[in-house]
Amino acid sequence: TMQGSGYFPKPLGRPLCREGDAECLAHGNGIGLAGLCTSGWEIRYLNTPEDVLRKACDMLVGDGNNLKFSPPTGGVAPLKLMQNRSIQGFEFVTPVDDLQEFFPINADPPVLDCENELDDCTQNIGQ
Repeated sequence: TMQGSGYFPKPLGRPLCREGDAECLAHGNGIGLAGLCTSGWEIRYLNTPEDVLRKACDMLVGDGNNLKFSPPTGGVAPLKLMQNRSIQGFEFVTPVDDLQEFFPINADPPVLDCENELDDCTQNIGQ
């Protein structure tokens, strides 16, 4: 399901359903934050939101927190990771978020190692 802050296999909150859409209505109020924290999904989040979500999950479900994070990688779109089933969800970010993540002020941007990549590897992380 597509949500305002990201894409996840199940809705976090009550989904906006079309009238008569039984499959959508069956999701009820969604899985909530506790459901996300205990889903076992691996999701792609930028570092700062990941830190906040990780802390919230630790506080909410403690040892039951089995949410995993896949760091954003320059040149690799979340769509490719979803298609490969490497991740189960991701946050929607703005170009400014990616700019800050990959081109930090007073630091060098990360270097993408294309040597072992079979296809579609580029140092041009702006595309």
